[in-house]
Amino acid sequence: LLFLFVPLVAGCVQSQSRGTNNGPAVYGYQVASAGTFERNGSETKDLPELTNSSTLADYLEYALLNNAGLETAFYRWRAAHEQIVQARTLPDPEITFGQYVRQSDMQMNRMVEIMQMLPWPGTLEAQSNAARAEAQGAAQALESARLDVYRQVKREFYEFLYLREAIEIAEQNLTLMRHFEQVALTKY
Repeated sequence: LLFLFVPLVAGCVQSQSRGTNNGPAVYGYQVASAGTFERNGSETKDLPELTNSSTLADYLEYALLNNAGLETAFYRWRAAHEQIVQARTLPDPEITFGQYVRQSDMQMNRMVEIMQMLPWPGTLEAQSNAARAEAQGAAQALESARLDVYRQVKREFYEFLYLREAIEIAEQNLTLMRHFEQVALTKY
């Protein structure tokens, strides 16, 4: 009976010590219970206000906090991270209760059965290692998504700066052309 009771209690203790309310932290951010990103050790991170004088850092922060693809990659990593703990725990024990009647003396008997599946030695560790490798792959996918967001925002930001400078130069050229027109009309 003790041989059956110890794995049952060990499986229950492991499953209760799984995690916290907040999601795991990655790249300085974590997911709060409301599903919003929050910076480690502080309250929920608000989206920065973007104005004409906003810097590239403001745009990058806004994109990181407001990108659905990055948030999806984060939740995939979080789910893969949670699978590590599940992979190294024992399967849930099974309890069955039954009643049967013996036909010879019409007596009703009850039976309670507790069963705990014990995997082959090394199986839980192998499953845990596979889940850990999958979580590392998801973390790399998250990093790739973050870098892709950075690349896209930087490309568009510098394109915007180029176009703004081109518009300013065109406006200066227009002013010069109007000035030359006035000079030419005066000399004519």
